[in-house]
Amino acid sequence: MIGNRIRSQERVSVELNDDLIGIVVSMDRQLKGTEIEFPIPIRIEDISEGGLKFWSRQELMIGLAMNFRMRVEGYILDVKAKILRCRNTEPGIYEIAAQFNGMSRHSEHVIKTFIKKKSIQNIWESRRRGSE
Repeated sequence: MIGNRIRSQERVSVELNDDLIGIVVSMDRQLKGTEIEFPIPIRIEDISEGGLKFWSRQELMIGLAMNFRMRVEGYILDVKAKILRCRNTEPGIYEIAAQFNGMSRHSEHVIKTFIKKKSIQNIWESRRRGSE
């Protein structure tokens, strides 16, 4: 299943002009004493077949299972993920890593296709820069 080998998988950086955006729609359980308003907008930094790294203004607890909704090249995907890391990088900004732990085969295919396309674009861009 996707997500089991997160560290060994190729990650691609996500640019602002890429057709990949996301939000956190809900979490699997409510935490006592924690007020979180959904949806939580996120800025995806990179993605792999196993998970993603993103920026948020909301601190998220490690181990928490979240439900993400992403638009990837025109497709709307609902994906479950578990928070692996959350660190405060500057006041009010958190860098968060999450591992996918539930998605449809269609969602898996769309994400794999996006990663492959971005990898090929990156190779061509680096070759073009090298020849200039």
